[in-house]
Amino acid sequence: MDEPTNILVVDDLPEKLLVYRTILEDLGQNLVMVGSGEDALRAVLSQDFAVILLDVKMPGMSGLETAALIRRRKRSAHTPIIFVTAFADEVRATEGYAQGAVDYITTPIVPAILRAKVQVFTDLYRMTQQVRRQAEERVALAEERSRREAAEETNQRLRLLARAGEVLGQSLDTEVTARDVVRLALSVVADSAVLVFPSEAGRGVRCLRSWAAAEEFLDDTPVQAANGACDSARPHSHSRKDSSADIRPTRAEAAGVEEILNWPNTEADCKLAQLVERAFTHDAPIQEAGPLIALPLQAQGRIFAVLGLSRASSGRSFTTSDLSIAVAYASRAAIALENARLYQEVQDANRQKNEFLSMLAHELRNPLAPIRSANEVLRRGGANPDSLLWAQGIIDRQLTHLVRLVDDLLDVSRLTLGKIRLVVEPVDLALVVDQAVEAVRPLLDQFGHRLTVTLPTEALRVMGDKARLTQVITNLLNNSAKYSDPGGQIFLEVAGELLPSDSQVERGNGDPAALSPLAGQLPSAFASIRVRDRGIGIPADLLPRVFDLFTQANRSLDRAQGGLGVGLTLVRRLVEMHGGSVEALSSGPGTGSEFVVRLPAMSPTPVDVKSQTSEAPPTQRHSGSLRVVVIDDNIDGAESLANLLELIGHQVRMAHDGPTGIEVVHEFVPDVVFLDIGLPRMDGYEVARQLRRDPRCRAVLAAVSGYGRDDDRERGAKAGFEYHFVKPVDFTTIRNFLNTLDATRRA
Repeated sequence: MDEPTNILVVDDLPEKLLVYRTILEDLGQNLVMVGSGEDALRAVLSQDFAVILLDVKMPGMSGLETAALIRRRKRSAHTPIIFVTAFADEVRATEGYAQGAVDYITTPIVPAILRAKVQVFTDLYRMTQQVRRQAEERVALAEERSRREAAEETNQRLRLLARAGEVLGQSLDTEVTARDVVRLALSVVADSAVLVFPSEAGRGVRCLRSWAAAEEFLDDTPVQAANGACDSARPHSHSRKDSSADIRPTRAEAAGVEEILNWPNTEADCKLAQLVERAFTHDAPIQEAGPLIALPLQAQGRIFAVLGLSRASSGRSFTTSDLSIAVAYASRAAIALENARLYQEVQDANRQKNEFLSMLAHELRNPLAPIRSANEVLRRGGANPDSLLWAQGIIDRQLTHLVRLVDDLLDVSRLTLGKIRLVVEPVDLALVVDQAVEAVRPLLDQFGHRLTVTLPTEALRVMGDKARLTQVITNLLNNSAKYSDPGGQIFLEVAGELLPSDSQVERGNGDPAALSPLAGQLPSAFASIRVRDRGIGIPADLLPRVFDLFTQANRSLDRAQGGLGVGLTLVRRLVEMHGGSVEALSSGPGTGSEFVVRLPAMSPTPVDVKSQTSEAPPTQRHSGSLRVVVIDDNIDGAESLANLLELIGHQVRMAHDGPTGIEVVHEFVPDVVFLDIGLPRMDGYEVARQLRRDPRCRAVLAAVSGYGRDDDRERGAKAGFEYHFVKPVDFTTIRNFLNTLDATRRA
């Protein structure tokens, strides 16, 4: 049974309200009786009514005024109002209808007529409410169906994305992952897909493509970057004939196609290619009006590829939901491709490390073999002067080679850790060239190379570290000497350069400004240092990586060139620390190579004759007046140093551990103590601290150790060392050091 509806009766006379109740109560509805317009308004605010019976003439607020206020409220604006009055005339009737009345009844009231009219409006109200409820139910049902369909679609796409993530995570091979990315894009949202990478050499792009008609992949297409014209983006080698026919391969073709399939080769492809090119400079999805999307794939803040999706074959447009699912898929694809790339880098680094360790063992064993042979000759040859000179020359050359290998490794480590500090001063490049040529002369003579040096007529100065700049030129000359055939020609040219105001200097991969106070500025005047040879040249694929650590052009077993592959890395890092740049040039194998170093130049100055004159070696003195203690657990090393010191007249005592060394120092009271750091029982730092706490010990403490890092030196200084020598120490350095101490003591 339907619930009763509300009927509002408004009249200021209680007896009339009683009459209305008597007439209408048989309708079975809810009668609300009020005696004024104000009470009527309050009732309308709290309830909805099927019909309102309203007396026209009431004290206070009239029925017409009450009707006007009821009509102003949105909820009651369409509630039927029947005016009841004893004063019936056309003017009042017209005014009542103007206020929204649906009927006008005069008194005395005929009960049947009033009951019939009220019944009509209550029935109409009930039907209206029923229609409204049915409409609301239909809307709710439609919304529920829409939500269910959306949820099913979302779940389906989430399952697709989950499946895509599972498949993309199965392989860490870059090629397999890239092919899976374009293949799985078809099951997610597209009819066809293309994955585009910029080429390593910066010319064109590398493209992978799939179609909805093919179960398996695909082609691997090198194409030119789109620049608005479709023809400019077509490949030319092994391509199909241009045709407007269906370009989708058959399943057999897709499974093992070897020929290159054109992309782009339709109007839609050309538009997508242009979107792809634009996407490389944006970090948000780029959507063309129509069935085309280009999605940049990012990692570590850079766009490394673009995924292009097309629905051109079906003609469907991408919806907002399609775009969101495509963006989610692109995000997963980017993660999978980046993981594969990082894994490949780890594998390459591991392979490079193993190759380097094998190469290092080879390079260290090579000089040890002739040293052992020379030692055997010395043991068997006795005092034969010729044998002594021959063995001495071999040992000296091989030892120099070993020291250079170790120094290169230490320099790379220091550079990597940021431990190298430049001693910056005005440097004449002519002096640097002289020292570099002198250092590399034995290697040039060994291979019979001819070196042509060209210097500017005026002194060309730079702000830098003289020793490190010498190392830069020496490494470049060594590189040219090793990779040139015997009797080759090498050119070294130093000149000043003026760069145009709009030119920029390529500074390499590092951030020079963070490495040195010299970096970070781009002056218009540069000093260029060019080292050119006619040797084996550099392959095109190696040219972008020639300055990378442990990279060498020839990795054959003969190791004819030798070296560790760190020389050019040192060159680049040292040049960048000086605020300069270095580049490698070569036309390919057999054409030779050229290395160009550019450094910020100072203003030209006249040639300083003194700065070009090499300093004379310190005077050799054999005073024999110093008392020296050598403390080293390497017995051969201690005895060899002691014998050499005794040969030039010094008094020497030895010890091979820390506590014994302290006892020897107390007994012998030396002037100088050469102290190893890595000692048994008590390390060299603790020995130095104990000697410094003993007021009887006034000896100069000099560390002689294989530990030569900056923090090793700082720790040694805190322990009490005044000097720090890194093994192997050239004996001339030791001799000059003792001569200086002796001269100071005598003064």
